[in-house]
Amino acid sequence: MTGLRSSSTGLYDNNHWWYPNWPEVVTLPVHFRKHGYQVVGSGKIFHHTAGNNPPNQWDYFERFLFRNDPWFRGSKLNYPWSRHTPYPRGFPFGGV
Repeated sequence: MTGLRSSSTGLYDNNHWWYPNWPEVVTLPVHFRKHGYQVVGSGKIFHHTAGNNPPNQWDYFERFLFRNDPWFRGSKLNYPWSRHTPYPRGFPFGGV
């Protein structure tokens, strides 16, 4: 949500908290706030690790209904719109 490439930030996956290393970076939500928009969010916007949704990014942020843990899915019943399908045999992912 910064528009910066990994090669320029040095952060190559979503498990790092970017804010301590790049506090001056203007994210998309901050950009919109600076230009008069009300910015709201919910769910997994900035990925995975604790602290990746700094409060200064949002006017309002709704936490997960289930838990404030982005890895928790609790039950397949929490996501009724996605049907369970078994993995294909032999991992036929050659075209991916």
